[in-house]
Amino acid sequence: MSYLVDSDFEKYYSLALDVSDLAKKMPSYSQRFRAKPRLDKWVAPKAHFYASDNYTGKEESIPDITIWALGNIVLSPRAFSALKDILNSSGEFLQHRTIQAAFKLLIFASK
Repeated sequence: MSYLVDSDFEKYYSLALDVSDLAKKMPSYSQRFRAKPRLDKWVAPKAHFYASDNYTGKEESIPDITIWALGNIVLSPRAFSALKDILNSSGEFLQHRTIQAAFKLLIFASK
């Protein structure tokens, strides 16, 4: 079964990971999708959700599932609770915190 995760920039905030912070904390990290484990070296960079130029909402609206870079999905605590057993064998979950909440970043990788 296949699914497509696509951002809805009009209804939900967008996720921004601070790439320069990531480069400082993990100099060897590459955003390119390589399907390899990262949990043992992961140091979460700064991140936040923001209203993009296309956002039409009036209040903050954080998505339960969003994407970051190729091969990575970001799950809210609610989405993680619902999907962790289904997705656990697909990769590894990396802890991540934004100003708004704690999130899990799923890196699709061979364990």
